[in-house]
Amino acid sequence: MDAEMLNTTESRVLNISVTKPLNYTEFWSYAVWAANRVEAVSAAGVDDHSHRPPVPTVWPRVFVYELAPPFSDYNLSHASLQDIIGPPAGCSKHHARNCSSFIWDTEHYGAANMLAWRIYHSPRYRVFSPEDVSHRNICHPRTELQSNARSFTPSRVTLFDHRSQADIFLVPFITKPKRNYLIEAACNAIDKVDVSAALKYLNERTAHKHLFVIAKEHPTAWSCKKWWSMPTGLLARAMRLSYSEIQPEEYRSDEYPFMTINGRTFFRDPCPLTLYPNLFSMPYLSTVHWTSTASASTTSAASTPPWAAGAPRPILMLFLGGTGHGDLSVRRKLMQMCNNYRNKQHCYSTRYDLNRTLLLKREATFCLEPAGDSPYRRSFTDDIAMGCIPVLFNRMQDHAYSWMWDGWREASRVMVPRGPFLKGQIDIFALLSSIPDHFLRRMQATIAANARKFQMSLEDDPGDAVHMILQGAMRSSNAIASELKFAAVS
Repeated sequence: MDAEMLNTTESRVLNISVTKPLNYTEFWSYAVWAANRVEAVSAAGVDDHSHRPPVPTVWPRVFVYELAPPFSDYNLSHASLQDIIGPPAGCSKHHARNCSSFIWDTEHYGAANMLAWRIYHSPRYRVFSPEDVSHRNICHPRTELQSNARSFTPSRVTLFDHRSQADIFLVPFITKPKRNYLIEAACNAIDKVDVSAALKYLNERTAHKHLFVIAKEHPTAWSCKKWWSMPTGLLARAMRLSYSEIQPEEYRSDEYPFMTINGRTFFRDPCPLTLYPNLFSMPYLSTVHWTSTASASTTSAASTPPWAAGAPRPILMLFLGGTGHGDLSVRRKLMQMCNNYRNKQHCYSTRYDLNRTLLLKREATFCLEPAGDSPYRRSFTDDIAMGCIPVLFNRMQDHAYSWMWDGWREASRVMVPRGPFLKGQIDIFALLSSIPDHFLRRMQATIAANARKFQMSLEDDPGDAVHMILQGAMRSSNAIASELKFAAVS
């Protein structure tokens, strides 16, 4: 069965129109089949390396532009890691002993800033030109959170005479976390100046390697028309990364109320077809930044990652949220069901609180994730980081994060068809409690094996979200280059 048939089968299962209750046995049979199918496809494209020596970690070489306003609104060189991730959860002036070793009060719109900061201060990723080294002191952070920087020694600086030798050119435009109206204002300021002139290494050889990042849903930056939406010339070849991506056309028929944001659609606009060329997505920035080394924490680091499988999870279902925003129909029905069960081990519903309730995700088997103000939630990223299986109620959240989620998506989340759920054809407790034991264990093991891909670690960490983003950008830039060569000879 090919990918087209898989998509057709998924559409049939998720768009049930009958009025009778959902057959839970068939639901889980399909879920297991879909996970097996994706796993088989992934395995088919991987050679057997069992008799080969381990492959060394590849650290993409990234050139980071140092820009002035209006392009840059955050000074990466002077910021500390503490500035980026915020204080650890549970701390107060009177209870410092309660500080978490892996949960931080991190701004959820801060992924672009943390990605830029991590690369800017990395001795493994970042590459420099000779003039960078000769004209200024190159710095990168101490391991300790409170320290800002220390000087590189010459042996730790990677030099290139030509920027074309870099794998990626990171363009840190307006990375500071901000609300939608501030993004629009920043875009309007950039629109008044020459973007291409600010990118001195943008040329025919490097345009497809340039990467712009917006830590919001992509339509939010629609007004950034020179470099984000409707770019022309070399800028149209660059890659774009946000919390969302273009959705499949068949999802337009879904009954989800938030199909647009700021009046702009998540779907492909037919005019022009290249409204957001080369757009990819990353998950919301998690509050979890676990490290195996105690030196990066204010307290001793937890020896076991929070996503590890095997620990007891006494709560079957957890819903952290309210009914005042987002997909109100689903949220209210979930809250009603949860209250009717009258058993907090079956379903626990409470408000989100970083210091009081977030850790409940480590005690829950399933985390219920109705959509918020957009189809995408930071809570979903926290689920993965805490080893809690996310339960989704819209397909748009599912169509995302290919750079880090492809190959294990189907064995790491439950996709509940929204329409049948709202029509009363699905009892969420009956559905989730009927999962086959072998598939439950498989889902937990899958998350435990891959959760690091959703976490931006505190330091260079092979396999974390920063590493996955840069590796994905390398693959995508190579694919863009191949398409350009093919178009040139056609």
